[in-house]
Formats: sequence, C-alpha cells, structure tokens
Amino acid sequence: MKLSRNVLVGSLATVGMVLGAVAPAVTAQAATTTGKVGSDGKVTQTESTDVGQLGSGDPAIAFDGGDGSTYGTATANSNANVKVVSGVLVLDQVPDFGFGSAASDSTVSLKDNNATGTAVDGNNKGVLSVIDARSETPGFTLSANLGQFTGTDGEAATNGNQFVLTLNPEEIFDGNGESASTTASPIKTSTAAMTSTGAAADGKIVMQPTAKSYKVGTLKTTFSDADAASLYVPKVSNNDVKNPSVNSYQSVITWTLNANPKATIGTPATPEG
Repeated sequence: MKLSRNVLVGSLATVGMVLGAVAPAVTAQAATTTGKVGSDGKVTQTESTDVGQLGSGDPAIAFDGGDGSTYGTATANSNANVKVVSGVLVLDQVPDFGFGSAASDSTVSLKDNNATGTAVDGNNKGVLSVIDARSETPGFTLSANLGQFTGTDGEAATNGNQFVLTLNPEEIFDGNGESASTTASPIKTSTAAMTSTGAAADGKIVMQPTAKSYKVGTLKTTFSDADAASLYVPKVSNNDVKNPSVNSYQSVITWTLNANPKATIGTPATPEG
C-alpha cells in the first residue's frame, strides 16, 4: 500500500487517522465472589465463585466473617492496552476552539475548546499532538488552514471580510509533560495567524521543529488558556441597536502534517524559541 506523505484532519473553531494492525482480542474474564447472597438476602461464605461481569449480577463480595479470622477475596479484571507505532510520523490530536460571544469588528480571546459544528476529529482539551516514532527525528511540518465561517443556514458569514484566528506560541512537551527539546532551550509552536479564506495557500505553519531538536515520541502542546488563541471577527453586522441580532458561525480548521521538514505553505511563520 502506498501512503501519502501528507495527513489531513479537521477540527473546529467552534479524520484522525492511524493505520496499523488490528488490536488483539482480549478474552473477557468473570469477576469472582466469596460471599453468596441467599434468597432471603443473607450473605454466607462460599468458595471463590464466578459472578459474571462486574456490576451485572450478584456483587463481587470479599467475605468477612466478623470473627477476626475468616476472610475471603473478590476479584475483577480490567484492561490495559497500547498501540505501538514504529518508524512512522502520526498526527495524534487536534484541538477545537470556542470563542463564545463577540461583537462585530472586534477581537476576542479563546473561551473554551468546545465544538458546535460538524468536524469530528477535534478534542475539547485544546491538545495538539504529533507522534514521531522515527529514530532519526528528521523534523516535520504541521500547518493549519482556516475555512470560511458559515452560519446555521450554511451561508458565508461575510462578503469579502475575513475572520482571523491567531495561535500564539506554546511550549512543546513530550509524553511525560517534560520539555520535548533535546537542549536546554525549549521548542515552541509558531505564531500562526490564519485568515478564513479556505484556500490551501493561506495555511500557516504551526509546528516545524528542526532535525534532532526534539525527542523521539510524543510532541504535545495545549491551546486552552485565554491568551493561547484569539479570533478577529470582521464587520458582519452594523451593531445597530435598532436592528439587533445574534447569529452563530463556525469554521472547519484543516490540519496538515507533512513529513517534509522544510515544507512551505502560504507564508510560513518564524518558529518561536
């Protein structure tokens, strides 16, 4: 199978994809009890007995005879799993952005990471993460493109005037929450001011770490604080008190991960830090 060197997903300013083997099946195990519940509701000691799935039938009782010497156990099973990737570059998580309410022709700060539209890949924690499982850590380019804002009727919000979503620099961490940098200097995302044209050429670079500047594994940052992102709302209404209105708009953000560490999309921002 030939795979594209680009991976695209969408989030909202309010199609994650991982290719790999199917996870192995895990055999369900029954919970056990050492307390038998009789028809009269009384509990008596019993040898360890299966009770089926935990919480679905009789309780899993660790019997206590109350005499200081008669004790039983109860058991249940949960699951631990992981998908191990090796030698690949993966777009792992992309954030949604919610800016609450704003006046026409004004700039507002990020309010939350809740989505109100149809893109399904974004998360509500503000997390942006890439997994680089290539031992050489040769670098990569992650860019974002802001589509047109549309109303609930599907119509474009403006006639030529564009929204501008700006992502401010955030430090990039590894999977343990420590600096992802291989030096004493932190690595950060780039300042990215995206206009809502929807044109691929207007994408902005968000991450573009250089070769060997970061550790193998997860590279993660979070856009969740109020100062992490802002949205300029163009003049979509006249703010006329004689003609008041409240309208909701949403846009899809397309995130593109390119294995080329020197890719250029639109006008690349200069990486901070």
